Amino acid sequence: MIELRLRVKFKIKPGSTIDFNYQWHITAMVYKVLSVSAPEFSKQLHDSGYPHLAGPDFKFFTFSTLWAGRGATTVVGKRLCFESDSLLWRFDTPVAVVSSLLAEGLMSLGEVRIGSLNAEVGQIIDEPMPDFSDGFATFSCISPLVSSVPDAKLGHKYLDPKDNQFWEVLRGNLIKKWETLYRKPFQGEVKLQPDWEYIKTRKTSKLISLKGRYLIRGHLVPFAVEGAPQIIALGYSAGFGGRNSLGFGMVEVAKG
Repeated sequence: MIELRLRVKFKIKPGSTIDFNYQWHITAMVYKVLSVSAPEFSKQLHDSGYPHLAGPDFKFFTFSTLWAGRGATTVVGKRLCFESDSLLWRFDTPVAVVSSLLAEGLMSLGEVRIGSLNAEVGQIIDEPMPDFSDGFATFSCISPLVSSVPDAKLGHKYLDPKDNQFWEVLRGNLIKKWETLYRKPFQGEVKLQPDWEYIKTRKTSKLISLKGRYLIRGHLVPFAVEGAPQIIALGYSAGFGGRNSLGFGMVEVAKG
């Protein structure tokens, strides 16, 4: 698998603000940028995913929050204020064409709008894929993990990482991604091992409002994955859990 994680530096005016729940604005920006180079592809991806892939409607991309630097983001009412002149944003996908089109579109536009935030496109670089050849990795979350099951009354029942079902659903989701993307059964083992001590002693829950109408509950919690290097790499690039294309489930290799 070729690593296609993009590290994008946006230039902004210090004091710029954005909606507190801005993830969906980034998703909209991604589709708009993709439409610069490939309007039909962008529409297809937005509406129904990849037409040649049967199975769940995975978009196969994920992204990080906007990072202004330590201590450089404050809450002002229902908005975030960035006391910085730049923002770091990361985007990842296991589908090469998506990453290429996004990078091309960003450079072509030179400037993007994320909700009400105007951002100039600065540097774009590729982040190297970590080495997963030993079949084991410990991750920390860049964006919250979402694990849910269908619920007749609520639509979705969001699970808690204290419950083993949370991790079973994440594991099943990862296998479905593999089988959808590669169009063949996954043959092998993959295990997710949460950091139980962290879960017991820390608050992990994050509640995100989507367009002011829907609430999504995710969790920031470290965990380890053991299995085939290729499926670990898929989780790293596509995101773990659900709602990846809304900015959930992005991870990085834990430091230390």
